[in-house]
Amino acid sequence: MTLTKKRIFLTLALLLSLSFASAQNIVGKVVGVSDGDTLTVLDAAKVQHR
Repeated sequence: MTLTKKRIFLTLALLLSLSFASAQNIVGKVVGVSDGDTLTVLDAAKVQHR
């Protein structure tokens, strides 16, 4: 594997690991659905999360 391919692979691996690290759980009531796959959730503090 060349040095450039290794750098690309490592960069992609880092980006993927960062995207998984930012996941969070939200508990609340679904108050809206848009585009068929986007939810709006109202949590206990009455804050909307999309």
